[in-house]
Amino acid sequence: MNDMIQIQALLKGYRVDRKNMQTVGNMSVIPIISDVEFTNVANANEVTLKKDPTYNQLEFKNSSGSVAIVLHGWTLIDNDQKAQDRTVPYAHLIKAANSKLVPANCIQSTQAGNFDVNKVKQENFMILPPSLRGLALQKSTFTNAETGALWDGLGRWINNIDCKSEGLTAFYSRFQNKLDEFVAQFEPVNNQLGSIVLINGQVVAIDLMPKYSSWAYIWRTLIRDSYGAEALRVKENIGSQNDNPTIEVGNIRSMNVLEEAYEKMKNDHYDSLQNVFGAAAQLNVALKKQESIDELTLLKIENEQFLGQGVLHGKDHFVYLSLVNTKSQIKKAEQFKSLRRNPYGQSDFFFGS
Repeated sequence: MNDMIQIQALLKGYRVDRKNMQTVGNMSVIPIISDVEFTNVANANEVTLKKDPTYNQLEFKNSSGSVAIVLHGWTLIDNDQKAQDRTVPYAHLIKAANSKLVPANCIQSTQAGNFDVNKVKQENFMILPPSLRGLALQKSTFTNAETGALWDGLGRWINNIDCKSEGLTAFYSRFQNKLDEFVAQFEPVNNQLGSIVLINGQVVAIDLMPKYSSWAYIWRTLIRDSYGAEALRVKENIGSQNDNPTIEVGNIRSMNVLEEAYEKMKNDHYDSLQNVFGAAAQLNVALKKQESIDELTLLKIENEQFLGQGVLHGKDHFVYLSLVNTKSQIKKAEQFKSLRRNPYGQSDFFFGS
């Protein structure tokens, strides 16, 4: 398979929960929902790290009776162990009740050592921020990953922190409180299976999971460690564009007028988000088969702007998606500009004719 389809076709069978779009600061999360989940696949918590044999490989175990998905961008940062923190650059499928070795990148250049898997708290995994998920795909292949492929990129990832020498753990440690505060302002919604995320007014990621329970399981790490970290990085590097909608209160004279103004503000904001995503949704992407197990096919998805992977059930329904913007032209946030170009006058105030 090496077909071309539009991004919106990747979301066939799903819909946006327009009433529950959420915006905090420079980040907007558009929930993707469905009345039907795909149950013929392992739960996310049934895929666990089994062994850490070498620096550029990790072995995962599928303890379920169904095909499982190793998540694109699965990351382990363990500050209690003296081991190289690692990430998985490509998603993979694992047969029921089986294990699989998958390529891995290191996100900590100065720390040697392998994980003692018996001491790993499996639920404490992370998912990489979108920009790093894209970089990992670009720097690795489905069958091979170099240990230090991400190091140069990590060194330039955020201003004032050298994540190449200090490790990505330095970022999460420094901004722990801000990330905790950030995630507390978002919440999952009923029947949610995915999300579209905008930062500084641009689409940066689209994610889907097969099951409601699996989405709930990864929701916090996506919002905090992936999307939230990306929003914070953008703010630190180029400034934050506050996307929170506001109401002009000058003409509010009654509760009815306030309610009308609120509804207009909300609808205008939603329309704006829809228009931004609509432009991205019309773009064509190429699909390339990477592996297939039973009725599931893992595909690489790519165009000049977006890169990621998806798991296709049958011919046209995606049950897993991790698509990120690799060429996001996020502009520096505009600062206040005075409308007056000339210096203010220095004369004393007086009533004149």
